[in-house]
Amino acid sequence: MAHFYKHIPNILTLLRIASAPFLWYAMITHSVATALLLISFAIVSDFGDGYLARRFFLSSRAGSFLDPLADKVVIIAAFIALWQQHRMPLWVVMVVAGRDVAVTALRTYLANRGVSLKTSWFAKSKTAFQFCALYIFVLGAGSQGPIFYWLSVATAFITVASSASYWYRVARLLTKKVPR
Repeated sequence: MAHFYKHIPNILTLLRIASAPFLWYAMITHSVATALLLISFAIVSDFGDGYLARRFFLSSRAGSFLDPLADKVVIIAAFIALWQQHRMPLWVVMVVAGRDVAVTALRTYLANRGVSLKTSWFAKSKTAFQFCALYIFVLGAGSQGPIFYWLSVATAFITVASSASYWYRVARLLTKKVPR
C-alpha cells in the first residue's frame, strides 16, 4: 500500500476511460447534469493525472500511452451519442474517430521503434476545444440549429489541422537519422 500513490495518475486515467460509457448513456438519456459532471470529471482528471505524473515524477510508459487514449475514448463516446441524437453529422464523428485511430496507430508504430512522439500543444488545444464543444452541446440538449452544425464543422476542421501537425512532425522526424 505504501507505493499506491505512484499509481494514482494511471488510476485517474483508467477511471476516465471507464467513465466513457456512462457519459454516452447520460447523453442519450438527456441526463444533462450527469453528462456535465462526467465531462467535468474527464477534464479535471486529464489535468490531474498529467500534473501528478510530472510534479511527482510518476510518469510511465503506460500512462503516456493511456492518457491521450482516454481522451479519445471519452470524446468519441460523446460524439457518437451526439450523432445518435441527430445533433452531429456522422462525417464529423468519422473525421474525429479516424484521426484518433490514425494518430494512436502512428504513435504506437513509432514507440515500437524507440521514437517518442509527444502530444503537441496543438493536439492538447484540440482536445480542450472538443471538451468545450461538448459542454455547449450538452447545455443545448434537445436543441438543433446552425450553431451546432457550425460547431461540428469547427471541431472537424481543428481535428484535421491537429492531425496534419502530427504528420508534419513525423515527416521531419523520419527525415532525420533516428536511432533504432
